[in-house]
Amino acid sequence: MTIAFALIIAAIIPLVFLYAINTIDFYQTGSIKFIVISAAWGIIAYLLAATINPAIINNGFASRDTVLRYIAPVIEEILKGFILIVLVRRTEFKYFLDGAIYGFATGIGFAIFENFEYIFYSASAIELAISRILSTNLIHATGSALIGIALGLVRFDRSRLSRTLYLLGGLILAISIHSFFNNMVNNRVALLFAFAAGFTGIGVIVLFARRGLKDEQSWVHEKITDTEGVTQGEAKVVQQLGDINTLLAPLAERFGAEKASQCEKFLFVQAQLAIQGKMIEKMQDERMRLAIEAQMRDTRKQVDKARRQVGTYCMLYLRNIFPADDATLMNLMRNRIEASAVANKERVGSGLWDLSERLKINQLKKSFLFRGLSDKALDAIAQMVREHKLVENDVLVRSGETGDSIFMINTGWFKVVTEDANGGELIINKTGPGEIIGEMALLDEAPRSATVIALAPAKVFELKKEAFQEILDQRPDVSLALINGISSRLRFSTTYIQKAIDWSQKIAAGDYSFIEYTQQQNSKDAESDADKADQLLSAFFQMVESVKAREDDLKQRLEKLELKIDESRRKQEFEELTGTDFYANLKAQAKKMREQRIANQDEE
Repeated sequence: MTIAFALIIAAIIPLVFLYAINTIDFYQTGSIKFIVISAAWGIIAYLLAATINPAIINNGFASRDTVLRYIAPVIEEILKGFILIVLVRRTEFKYFLDGAIYGFATGIGFAIFENFEYIFYSASAIELAISRILSTNLIHATGSALIGIALGLVRFDRSRLSRTLYLLGGLILAISIHSFFNNMVNNRVALLFAFAAGFTGIGVIVLFARRGLKDEQSWVHEKITDTEGVTQGEAKVVQQLGDINTLLAPLAERFGAEKASQCEKFLFVQAQLAIQGKMIEKMQDERMRLAIEAQMRDTRKQVDKARRQVGTYCMLYLRNIFPADDATLMNLMRNRIEASAVANKERVGSGLWDLSERLKINQLKKSFLFRGLSDKALDAIAQMVREHKLVENDVLVRSGETGDSIFMINTGWFKVVTEDANGGELIINKTGPGEIIGEMALLDEAPRSATVIALAPAKVFELKKEAFQEILDQRPDVSLALINGISSRLRFSTTYIQKAIDWSQKIAAGDYSFIEYTQQQNSKDAESDADKADQLLSAFFQMVESVKAREDDLKQRLEKLELKIDESRRKQEFEELTGTDFYANLKAQAKKMREQRIANQDEE
């Protein structure tokens, strides 16, 4: 039982040390898989060393004392370092922080199994386990971690000579520390000195690891604002990840702990993307550059997936933790304008470039999206807008097409239509000045859901997809206005459907009383959603009224036809019963009645 408990201690506590070292990897650039591989290789390295060292002694190549003091440190550090030489050529080995962690894992794997061997042959297993954990284990971990750090320091150097010299330097340092410790232990110095040596070693590794983390932090601050797929608002939050719990506390309170956890994961993946961008910049080996670029493509997919998990509304809140100011948006837009002007010189002077600054701003203020922005911000946005003029029946957007722009109506009215089952035009809405058209296709990247046609001469402003998305990223207030606009349309759709169901049920019951009400609504301007729905549905139900009129006419005709049919049926039945002609009999009876009336008059 004592040995079993000692074995558990000898395994668990070193793993706790490894976990503590791994927590320094704040941006999670390392790979858990590689940590496991490194630890597993440490076990293999121990088994190899446990075979080689006794063979040297047994074959008389060196004494046991010489092997323990000088030869074993060389063999063991070389064996442990082999896996690090392999891993340094992988993209998951990003910097010497990763090298320190992978090397530490290798040393821990080696030390745990070496602990097992000593414990099995010890009379005081628990004491031995604890003493080895706090001394020998930490020396093993320190030695291989130093080799990983040396390889990480020369990670971006293309020179083979430099890489070799750094590897040899790290290896010699690891062997020297290991040999010094073994000599100290064999000279039977106080156990306290062995503990001091072990903790000094781990202290050195922690210092190197923190230095590596500091370098990675500077990379994130430098590259995150230029990283593709990361907005300015998100970049500002990523730059403050050191205080992530405080930053996300209000978000967790508003959206819940699970959503806050998703946001945290999203931000850390973006930080990893920035670090990979810096690696490409520093990497001189072309093959490794290509491998890192492939890794960045995968990381961008992770960013997109994480962004979808967070959700639009929560993402707006996250970006608004450090909202962009108007100057940032204005500078961004002007940079885009300059780039666009160089690439498209023939377009300069078109659109709103010809309008006065004040007129541009006033026109944009008509839109529910931008009416809350300052003149400074509106001026920057206006530079990216182009004006289009349309005449009656011009198609602005067509159902099924891919959307790459949104349109703001300045003047004129449009009908939003789809096709019914027979291919006919079905009007589902009417929209006018200040309204936005086409934003849904940009948000969900699906084809246009409806066709928009001018009802009269109109003017619209076009804003391209890239500029629109940048505005959403920079201005949470615009994003919230967009959400409000979409909510308004959803409410209108709900009202429209409710009205249609209500009126259809009345028709089914034969109640057409509402038609007079729809005619009254058509004679005035619609203000509420209900009034707009009434006007749109009235065209359909006016058709219902004409159907009802035709139905009434058919009923009257049917009644007349039934009278004729009844008269004909009575004639036929009379003739069958009397064997005489029905009309001849009627004439005879009429003649007889006249004669009788004349006779009565003569008698009087």
